[in-house]
Amino acid sequence: MKNATKIEKAKKFQAKKRAGLILFLGAVLTMSACSSAATESDSAAAATATTAAAAGVQTSASSSVQTASASLSGVTAASLVTLDEEDRNAAWNEQDATAITLAGTSASVEGAGATASGGSVTITAAGTYVLSGSLTDGQIIVDTADADSVHLVLNGVDLKDNDSAPIYVKSAEKVILTLAEGTANTVTDGSSYTLNEDEEPSAAIFSKADLVINGTGSLTVTANYKDGIASKDALDIVSGTIDIKAADDGIVGKDRVYIEDGKITIDAAGDGIKSTNDTDADKGFVAIKDGTFEITAGNDGIQGETNVVADGGTFNIVTGGGHTNGPEHTEEMGGGFGGGGFGGGGSFGGQRPSGGMRGPGGNGDPGTGQGPSVDSSGAASSTTNADGTTDGPPALPDGEQPTDGGTPPAMPNNTSASATNAGSAADSSTGETDSMKGIKAGTILTINGGTFAIDSADDALHSNGSTEVTGGDLQISTGDDALHGETALTITDGKIDIQASYEGLEAQNITIDGGDINVVSSDDGVNASEASTATASTTSTESAAAEGNSDTTAASASVSSAKVVTASASADSSASVTTASATTSVNGDTSTDTARGMGGGGFGGGGMTAGSAQLTINGGTLVVNADGDGLDANGSITMTGGTVTVYGPTNDGNGSLDYDGTFVISGGSLIVAGSAGMAQAPSDTSSQRSIAMTFTDTQAAGTQVDVKDSSGKTIATVTPAKEFRTVVVSSADLTDGGTYTVSAGGSDIVTFTISGSITTWVNESGITTANSGMGGRR
Repeated sequence: MKNATKIEKAKKFQAKKRAGLILFLGAVLTMSACSSAATESDSAAAATATTAAAAGVQTSASSSVQTASASLSGVTAASLVTLDEEDRNAAWNEQDATAITLAGTSASVEGAGATASGGSVTITAAGTYVLSGSLTDGQIIVDTADADSVHLVLNGVDLKDNDSAPIYVKSAEKVILTLAEGTANTVTDGSSYTLNEDEEPSAAIFSKADLVINGTGSLTVTANYKDGIASKDALDIVSGTIDIKAADDGIVGKDRVYIEDGKITIDAAGDGIKSTNDTDADKGFVAIKDGTFEITAGNDGIQGETNVVADGGTFNIVTGGGHTNGPEHTEEMGGGFGGGGFGGGGSFGGQRPSGGMRGPGGNGDPGTGQGPSVDSSGAASSTTNADGTTDGPPALPDGEQPTDGGTPPAMPNNTSASATNAGSAADSSTGETDSMKGIKAGTILTINGGTFAIDSADDALHSNGSTEVTGGDLQISTGDDALHGETALTITDGKIDIQASYEGLEAQNITIDGGDINVVSSDDGVNASEASTATASTTSTESAAAEGNSDTTAASASVSSAKVVTASASADSSASVTTASATTSVNGDTSTDTARGMGGGGFGGGGMTAGSAQLTINGGTLVVNADGDGLDANGSITMTGGTVTVYGPTNDGNGSLDYDGTFVISGGSLIVAGSAGMAQAPSDTSSQRSIAMTFTDTQAAGTQVDVKDSSGKTIATVTPAKEFRTVVVSSADLTDGGTYTVSAGGSDIVTFTISGSITTWVNESGITTANSGMGGRR
């Protein structure tokens, strides 16, 4: 479906712009520190960047997030649709029915209510009509009064129409299409139609009335023009074996698609199954009670303009060529500030908190005034755009690197830099992109049961509002998010195996009450990020120019966008503090981010404003294997129960735990292993104790780490499948005054006693007051 989810483009655009802005602010911090060090006198640096709508915008998208009501939680397919008794009736009486016999290019009618003219049959009255035979180029037309119901029985037919829909319902109250028991029926259209003034019909089986399909026979539809089966009203499938190959969409019901049972196979260049009514909140949904589904779609597998709910069934869905054909993710930035500039292991770590980057200090992440380790060049990382250009901070003069122990030279006057951003693969300047999601809902997506195997180029499960999984068995491989809810994602039960993803679970508010969840991700495993409400352009051109002297450095940037961002930075050399701030205004809402760096050192000092996103874990089992952040909250994390194991990143630019508010844990079991540069642990405001162990050297993959109490009881054990340098454990068995030993590879590393603290930081020498992982050895 062409750009059906406009909010996603706005979100990705906003995330990319924000990441670029953070890099810009970091560059300002660095330049301010450089100027301060060079002049050894009080100085002030100011930079302002403003992005505003420009006349050259080619395309734009505007959307407001739909907040799903909690009262709709637990909706079922049965609660949405109640069928009439006649909808399940597949029987007929030959004596009372009108017989329509098809023979090549002609047809004959025995009974009342229908007439034949050549190969065209027109039904004008309510009743039962039984079709048999073959039609090489003709059409069955239903054109009755709006209050009439027509029962159309396919009793072994082969229908072809070269320039229109072989079955065309122009007018009726309802048409019930029965697939007679033991029969095989085929419907085929041509590749071009002769359309009416409404550009109809658009499907091989096309109805402007409610359409119901039942029976135990089979139906094969080859739609060479566009859609396979389409209704401008409701489309209900009670039973039958249906095989559709479509040039565009497979099954379309404008007001709804309801499937009670059946065996359905769809090979569609567009969407597999969809409902399109976007003007009535009570319509435009897809509800599936049961059935077997094999869906191969160029775009979305199943898509509802409002809701999608599945109570059961067996689903095998492949979209957009599968997860290996997913979008390129080029918006990730390099590591955090540190060592006099950017760096931190050369990775900024994918999506950072929307409230800004956190600063060590408090919340289980003690500050040291030292940034993550940097490479010998001290160069900032950059991002490669779709057009081959790179985004990064302003270069040092003539590309030179510092030669005086890491202090960059002062910035000269009249230094300028420019960059052009053609947009990521998902946000190209063409203005329209394909949505290739497994299952997508405009408002609420509910999975109550069923077995799902989804291989999607785009998100596997996606809702612009809320996504809820209350049961079922899901096996997912995706090129983007596995489970995404723009405002909320709730998992209460079920088995979810995410074998490949960019991000595993994503929503503004994520709640895990139960279930067995396994996540493998190339970026964040679980990402609670603020919902996007934006007006954004898909095309941007950036330019930056800087002019400065010994007292002042200024920079400006202009981006084609309807979002307005202002950024400023100032340096006070007397306090050795550089402060940068950014104000973002989207649709009238503003937020301000502030970062402070210590004398060219990087993090330290204050932090950014915490975001509003929330990750809550009350139960279930969650295992995360992430190359980016393991558990990432652009806000706070709360854990009251459940079992959580995180195998986090190996690079120091990401963290196994990443939050910019608090992480309060009061129950459950938490074991985390990963890199050290951005390590965090649960907050000191927790009621359950935690320990955070930092090793001097990076531990090899497969090294078993054990935490035991003084009696030899094992509190926790973990054997990461990839290298790591920190281990965080939270357990009800950790007590004040307890003595514990951490061992690695069978050798005791350190023994210590918890004394009053909620979160105890430990290295190989014993208890420490800081995350000693910054800049450690590998």
